[in-house]
This record gives sequence, C-alpha cells and structure tokens, in this order.
Amino acid sequence: MSVSLVGDGPSITASGSGSQITISVTVGQGGGGGGFDGVHNDLSGRSTSNAHPASAISGLAAVATTGVYSDLSGRPTLGTAAAADTTAFATSAQGGLAATAVQPGSLAAVATTGQYSDLSGRPTLAAVATTGQYSDLSGRPTLAAVATTGQYSDLSGRPTLAAVATTGQYSDLSGRPTLAAVATSGLYSDLIGAPAAYTDEQARDAIGAALVAGTGVSITVSDPSDTITVAVTTVDGGTFT
Repeated sequence: MSVSLVGDGPSITASGSGSQITISVTVGQGGGGGGFDGVHNDLSGRSTSNAHPASAISGLAAVATTGVYSDLSGRPTLGTAAAADTTAFATSAQGGLAATAVQPGSLAAVATTGQYSDLSGRPTLAAVATTGQYSDLSGRPTLAAVATTGQYSDLSGRPTLAAVATTGQYSDLSGRPTLAAVATSGLYSDLIGAPAAYTDEQARDAIGAALVAGTGVSITVSDPSDTITVAVTTVDGGTFT
C-alpha cells in the first residue's frame, strides 16, 4: 500500500508493508520545491541553540547526567586487573615470545622436582657410587697389613736396626770414640797441656818494663810490696810520687 499527498505545503508519503507503515514528510522551502533533508541546521527558522538542558529531558538514567561508572546499571564485575596500569601486563611482543617459549606442561618432571629419581635414562651406578665405601669397590687390590695398620712391625723386608736407632742413646752407639775428661766436664783444670796461669807479679813486671822514665822521673817496681812507684823531681830539688 502507498499513499502520497502533494501540495504547496508539506508532501506526505505513506507506504506499508505487512503490518508496518512508514510515513515520510517533505517540507517545501519558499515554493522552490526543495525538501527537508532531516538535518536540523538545514531547517529555516530553527533555534540558534542546539543545546537542551538535561532537566528539560525526562526519563534519563542518572548516569546520563553524572557520567559516573558507579551509576551505570548492569555493569560487569571486574577483577583486580581492571584497575592495574597497562605497564603491569606483557606487551604484544612479549606475549609472542611467551607463546613460542617452552610451556610448563611440556617440561619433564625433573625440571620442577630436581630429583635424580625423576631423571629418565639415568645410568646404573655401582654401590660404591652412593656408599663411598672401599669395601663396595670391585676389583680392589689385596693390600699388605701395613697398608691399614701403619705399623713398622707389619712392614715386610724391613732392615735390622742397631739399638741406637730406637733408643737414641749415645751409650748404644757402637765404635764411639774415647773422650777426654774435659769433653764432658768442661773444666779448664781438665784440659791437658793448658798454659800456666798469668800471675799478678808477671803482669806488674811487664807493666814496669814497659814504662820509660824521663828527665826527673824515676820508676820503681817492688815485688814484695806489689807496687810500681813513679817519682818526679822538681827543679827546686823536691819530689812527689
């Protein structure tokens, strides 16, 4: 169904399809036959202000005038990540690296447990590898008793030692020389062929012989009195000693 009303005023067209009817209105401008294109700014005699206060519009939700997220109804429940800064997350480049990296699920159990028992292909170890016991070592040599006792008496082929080797006593030394008495006493009197002691008289006579008397000087050595006298005669015939 289609109905059109055309004149000097508005042109009205109504068309229907099924249960729906669409009505189009074209408003003439100055008889020129031009139509209203639906743009407010192209309407003659329009208001110079396009702004309408919210108070003039009824049925608005609170968020329409506050712009506050908390006034929005039916908002989703956000996790803590929603409030985190973007630098807290991986970049696309980092994400690409993570996607190509080995994932935890691809790792063998030993990678996280560190247990030798979780290591596949491990070798079969001899008992000595874990006990460290010499007795667990296979093919070990037969050792002489001295190897474990450390006793000289367990050493085979050892030489026969003289008594002095273990006692350290001079008296156990064979072929030792006969020492003079002075070797052990250290006394001058035990010294054989020692020179006679130098007496005080010998020293006095030596000093008296060494002194030379000059003019007006006389030197007298007296053994009985154990003295050396030096006398000087003055020009006036006096003497002093």
